[in-house]
Amino acid sequence: MAPIKDPSTENQSTSLPRLPLTCGYLVRNEGEFLEASLESVCLFADELIVFDSGSTDDSLKILEKFRNRVPKFQLRSIEWKNNFSEARNELSKLATNRWILFVDGDEILESSGYQKMAKLIQDEEADCYSLVQKNYTQDASIEGVKLVEDKNLPGLKNSSQPLYFFNNWMERLYRRDKGLAYEGRIHESLLPTCRRLNLKHSTVNIILHHYGRLKLSQAEKIKYYLNLTEQKVKEEPENVVAVIELITNLIEVGQFERAFAFAEDGVKKFSGIPEMWRSGFQAALRADQFQTAENWIQIYLKMKPQDIFALSQLTTALLYQKKFSDVLKLADDLLKVDPKNFVAHVNCGVIFYENQNWKKSLEHLNAALETKPSDTFLIEARKKVQEKINALQ
Repeated sequence: MAPIKDPSTENQSTSLPRLPLTCGYLVRNEGEFLEASLESVCLFADELIVFDSGSTDDSLKILEKFRNRVPKFQLRSIEWKNNFSEARNELSKLATNRWILFVDGDEILESSGYQKMAKLIQDEEADCYSLVQKNYTQDASIEGVKLVEDKNLPGLKNSSQPLYFFNNWMERLYRRDKGLAYEGRIHESLLPTCRRLNLKHSTVNIILHHYGRLKLSQAEKIKYYLNLTEQKVKEEPENVVAVIELITNLIEVGQFERAFAFAEDGVKKFSGIPEMWRSGFQAALRADQFQTAENWIQIYLKMKPQDIFALSQLTTALLYQKKFSDVLKLADDLLKVDPKNFVAHVNCGVIFYENQNWKKSLEHLNAALETKPSDTFLIEARKKVQEKINALQ
């Protein structure tokens, strides 16, 4: 293979050494980010295969621009059957390369992805790789989000609004000649077949910048995903991952009581799986079942004693039960390990407000606002505390 170059330093008209790689897309009305997404892969992919399931926006026009940008190009119209695994597996059958990379139309591959994938394909140390999906959102209330410090992101215009992100792993790069196939109607995964075939799976720090949560159609998409996830649980009642996904989706659409009901069943059925308890206590907190949440967090912490997220959520469960001294002690320990822990700062801010310790309350509220500067609750709380302080001066 020719020496590897970094696409970020190349002019668009310059050809990079092509990788023996097929890039696959499932598309339906992805016009917002599709062009930038294709630009991030078309310089080095040997083949581009796209399944379109009925786009009515400008997605098809955008795709036609790339017909001559790759050596091999296929664009096919398909009937959508509400099954992401089936569609990905059918697309994979058309690929002419051993290696296939799936990218979504609202994802943009980081510029250094080419260089990293070239090495992976050359070395062939694993058969399946999970990439980092970096999800961007303007919703500061999503559990575990972090503030985006650098807004100079590929394919995204600068915005005056604070932007947040959270990461997850997605199996997107794999050897298609080893019998690997996606499973699951939605939130599809290669891991089940990877385990059954005793193939090697690895994670790799290649980032897919995912802008799906910034799209205008996101609310409709979440409801659609919820429907598919409910079907998945009915079809695979023993699939703990599907149950966890459903609980997560129900929380996201605000159906907290339903999420908690599934969590109650789930922790009984899958009591030995830490992730089930983790999902469960999040549902319990949202459903205002704070004593249950405390109990479930304690069970989870026996399995994962150093989990910072669980410990911070425990402060919330204790706060709503007015166990203020327990909250402050736990929060103090947390902040020594994680000085920017958002939940700990918020809960301390609330308790010191209740205790009329305005200075300490303001200190913690300001620390929390550094993480989520647009949080309306914190902004209003800080205003009230500052008024109390001003009145004393």
